Amino acid sequence: MPEFLGCIRKYIILTVCMTAAFVGLKMLAYCVPDEPVKENVKKSAEYMQKEGVYPSMYADDEYNLYSQRLDNYTDAVFLNVAYNMRNTNILEAVLCDYRGVADGDNPLDQLYQVVSSEDYSLVSYGRQWFGTVSFLRILLSLFTLPEIRILSQYLMFILLGLTVLLVSKTVDDKMAIVLLVNIIVISLDVVAASVNHAGAFYSLFLGIIMVCLLHNKVSDYLMIYMVGGITAYLDLFSLPFVTPVVAVFILYINYKEKKISNFKTGFLKLVYLALFWVAGYVVLWMSKWLLASIAGKRNVFADAMIEMGRQSMGKTTIDWGPDTTGGYIVESVKLCFENMFPVNYLKMAYQNGQRNFVCGFIFIVLLLLILFLVRYHKRVGQLWFSCLLMVAAAFPYVCYAIMHTHAFIHFWMWFRIQVITWMAVSLAYIEALDLKKYKE
Repeated sequence: MPEFLGCIRKYIILTVCMTAAFVGLKMLAYCVPDEPVKENVKKSAEYMQKEGVYPSMYADDEYNLYSQRLDNYTDAVFLNVAYNMRNTNILEAVLCDYRGVADGDNPLDQLYQVVSSEDYSLVSYGRQWFGTVSFLRILLSLFTLPEIRILSQYLMFILLGLTVLLVSKTVDDKMAIVLLVNIIVISLDVVAASVNHAGAFYSLFLGIIMVCLLHNKVSDYLMIYMVGGITAYLDLFSLPFVTPVVAVFILYINYKEKKISNFKTGFLKLVYLALFWVAGYVVLWMSKWLLASIAGKRNVFADAMIEMGRQSMGKTTIDWGPDTTGGYIVESVKLCFENMFPVNYLKMAYQNGQRNFVCGFIFIVLLLLILFLVRYHKRVGQLWFSCLLMVAAAFPYVCYAIMHTHAFIHFWMWFRIQVITWMAVSLAYIEALDLKKYKE
């Protein structure tokens, strides 16, 4: 019992420290002078207004691929919060996240109206941390959004390179290559250029680096709890389920170190890691609700629960969706799957008359993979870890099924959650091969 209480105490202290750090970062952003921030937000709003709500990252994208789409709709909300941060006292501004509301059909139009005049009201967006604003507001004191996009792209790829090198050094080359390939194909340049999407991938890279540096020094569950909390801070519920990739890393490291020796122990480890990620995400998210309720003197818990119900389970806000729950699930899975690389390009080629090429390419690739696996596979008793990874690979589709409405609406960004599937399947295939047999 004392050991259990000590463990609980450790997580309570960690939660308090993380919450204090999150609030402190936003207070730092509050202290940035207002005038240069507002000037750069105005210039950014004018630029975004010319781009449109959902512009393509590349002007010559004739096929309008969803993988190239920027999210000016939500990025405008971030800029709005940064613009109005100093319109109230520091504690209320940091915890309630006020944004200006004016005439307009969408947040981008509203932002343009807000920066063009002072005739607007403030409303709270207290159910989210808006942690990205901590860094965005500081950058906005020096740069406009187009410039910040370029800086973010450089930083994201540098962070990816450092992460891959660290994984190669501390884990192995197989995992490093799988990470590099699967991250690049989800259009990381586009992710980095979108304020709304970048937070989840910064959280992912920070989580992987933390595991590489602290494994065997800090509990796996403590680290995945922290990853969940950081995700709650930096992600605006756009791509939170990307960061459980860190759990796959931890599982793989445990397998390499022979800390898990069969499917049962591995499955239990995977379940516990998932639960601690959820705990970190939910607890740190709810800590924001508590603080926002106190600072804003309103029940943010009720607001959050109502919105979660509308966006995940129900279909009350969608008149153009399927008629049944099953229809939502099928369509959300279909839309997300067909927008993941390389499926999106194969589909595009198929629709442009290259049917024979697409079918032949898929047949040849699958045939070669199957023949290679049949020839060089491990003994059946050694395939349990590959089977475990296939279980992990199903995680995104479980998310699509449970949050079918949200996945259906936001399929054009939620398809990236399948990076977990692609990574897990790749590792499962590699681990099923007996490379010694191949060398012989």
